[in-house]
Amino acid sequence: MAMRTTLDASGANVLNANGPGSEQSVQHLHFHVVPRWADDGVPTWPTGRSGHRSIKDPEARLFAILNRSARGTLGQRTVRAGRPA
Repeated sequence: MAMRTTLDASGANVLNANGPGSEQSVQHLHFHVVPRWADDGVPTWPTGRSGHRSIKDPEARLFAILNRSARGTLGQRTVRAGRPA
């Protein structure tokens, strides 16, 4: 709110880069809070598609892995039926 009030911005984006493929140069958790104005001309979302060829059906593969992780061990706790054992 302070950024919007002080800079008269109409909004803000909170950005995080994770890993070298995202243009992160120093490996640590950090966020950028970027002031935005309706007429700033800066795109928030990519307008094109990546040229990277992904694995076949990435959504299904990610869903399967996340399901398997949820049923297995998370840290030292085992999850069964949505509850720690």
